[in-house]
Amino acid sequence: MTSFDEYYKARLKKLETIRKAGINPYPAQSKRNYNCFQARHDFNKLKKAITLAGRLMSLREHGKLTFANLQDETGKFQLAFKEDLLKKDYDFLKKLDLGDFIEVTGKCFKTKLGEKTLAVEKLVLLAKSLRPLPEKWHGLKDVELRYRKRYLDLIMNEKTRRVFYLRSQMIDAIRDFLTDRNFLEVETPILQATPGGAVAKPFVTHHNALNTDFYLRIAPELYLKRLIVGGFEKVFEISRNFRNEGISTVHNPDFTMLEFYWAYKDYNALMELTEELFTYLLQRLKLETKIKYQGKQVDFKTPWKKITFTDLLREKAGLDITKFNTREELLPFAEKLEVNITPEMGADKIIDEIFKKKIRPQIINPLFVINQPLFLSPLAKKRMKNEKEVERYQLIIGGLEIVNAYSELNDPIDQRGRFEEQQKLRKMGDEEAHPLDEDYIEALEYGMPPTAGFGLGIDRLVMILANCSNIRDVILFPVLKPKGAVLTDKGGKGRVMLREEALILLKRNLKNANLFKHTLAVEACMKEIAKDKGVNKEVYGLAGILHDLDYEQTKKTPCKHTLETAAILEKEGVRDDIIQAIKAHNEACGGVCESQMDYALRAVDPTTGLIVAATLVLPDKKLKSLTVEFILKKFKSKSFAVGCDRNQIKSCEKLGYTIEDFFALCLKAMQRIDKELGL
Repeated sequence: MTSFDEYYKARLKKLETIRKAGINPYPAQSKRNYNCFQARHDFNKLKKAITLAGRLMSLREHGKLTFANLQDETGKFQLAFKEDLLKKDYDFLKKLDLGDFIEVTGKCFKTKLGEKTLAVEKLVLLAKSLRPLPEKWHGLKDVELRYRKRYLDLIMNEKTRRVFYLRSQMIDAIRDFLTDRNFLEVETPILQATPGGAVAKPFVTHHNALNTDFYLRIAPELYLKRLIVGGFEKVFEISRNFRNEGISTVHNPDFTMLEFYWAYKDYNALMELTEELFTYLLQRLKLETKIKYQGKQVDFKTPWKKITFTDLLREKAGLDITKFNTREELLPFAEKLEVNITPEMGADKIIDEIFKKKIRPQIINPLFVINQPLFLSPLAKKRMKNEKEVERYQLIIGGLEIVNAYSELNDPIDQRGRFEEQQKLRKMGDEEAHPLDEDYIEALEYGMPPTAGFGLGIDRLVMILANCSNIRDVILFPVLKPKGAVLTDKGGKGRVMLREEALILLKRNLKNANLFKHTLAVEACMKEIAKDKGVNKEVYGLAGILHDLDYEQTKKTPCKHTLETAAILEKEGVRDDIIQAIKAHNEACGGVCESQMDYALRAVDPTTGLIVAATLVLPDKKLKSLTVEFILKKFKSKSFAVGCDRNQIKSCEKLGYTIEDFFALCLKAMQRIDKELGL
């Protein structure tokens, strides 16, 4: 097989030959007068020669006739290079490679098979491609490569191009919908002295000239409402926002939102306008009222159902939040529902987590969840009928929150009190609690009319309309860890035990052959992650191979699992970060992840079990036959591998992986040692 380097050198040599022949391989101009779509559309009218230009995507030689496919933004068009037409220029085809940009002039005709084709009479090289297209060396199957090198994804995948056309058209339609209703498009600052408008942790940056720290905008809300105070009555912004939070299939640190504010209206008027907006979008984008999203049908037919937040929790989770006041009272409920709770989470966060993890994923058709509790809504107006609730709604579609909207709080005294309550949460360690914004309160003190505010997640809506499972598929350049960047591991004091020593310890403490194989599988996956991230494979591998050292001794007392391992390794002087990772992978013993290695081990442990279980239901029971698609299918099946902790597997998202990417990585690692695993 020809290597990438050989392809690259061969193309450089062709480039040198072209230059020596006096041909400019990168001219400044093109004489194109038709694109591929126009050529197809006007084919029957074309009597004279036309000029096309684009990227060469295929070459098929048949003696003195060569067929090719030319691709531009509008699609593809077939070319026919005939020696009798091109004469001396026919030999120039040997200097071309897939990926080159060319300009061709000729007349259109149909082949015997009826294919619309251009008989090329003149050929001009517009740009020589020095790197082979992905399919030429390893294909574009690497999901991360698609995100890192989006230009390759756009070249090779028509579906990707369609997604981003849809996104652009959707944003245009939203803008037209609002401007047609006399909303004024405005811009608010990205650099803010006080970040506000959402419950989220901001990014911090420093302005050298002012010698001042600023925060990247988490939402434009408080500035847009300042404009309502200033006298504008309908304002909107399609803004890029930044939140310093984990990356997942539905979260990217920078994302796009629509926010608008409408004076003299409340959240009831917003719900009516929301239905109008979505009906308009579907018509404008030429989409049906019923669409498929991730294997389920979403019906956008209006009117949409409404249910209160309290009734929804009572109906779907059996939780009556009117009867629970403290964190301690809620903990048993959360544990029963298998919702992970961290020490800094108060009662409000626990309720929100139950809603997000256990209820929201069940909602497929558009649903207005209305009248949220006051403690979850620091910027919304209280309901007159029940001051423990606010005039707010969330629009849930396909298990995702698409819209968050409410009647805005315009009482400056009440607003100050809400902010002060948030400050108490900040002091208790909640980094996402809303900060106190004195300037905004001062603006409210000048008076703001009754106002309705609306926020829509552009990226998530595109996910649904384009049927994409990952937010990174709908963002042209999603945030990724820089290639080769060092993980945020703390490092550790102590020694890295030799693998031979680790195996001796394992054989001394583990008698179960399957458990021994499990440790080898975890070791292989941990090393693969380390390799992918550019960090120490031996350290990661050691954490993997020793993570269940005491399992047979502690399996009847899960809360002690890993603690005995820790004691053994401490006596051996093993690095403390390895011990920490082993302890962290067992939540039952209070293990808390503090580093990337910790999250890696927590995610890998159940993933290897899932992969083994999926292999054993295959006809040949061979790892080599297993596919990522099959693992994903089994992962989504609640009845399959019941003991597999799927929440722990999702820890891989803390490392910047999607579930699919992570399964692919672990499967590759385990397939390498399939004989040792007996699979």
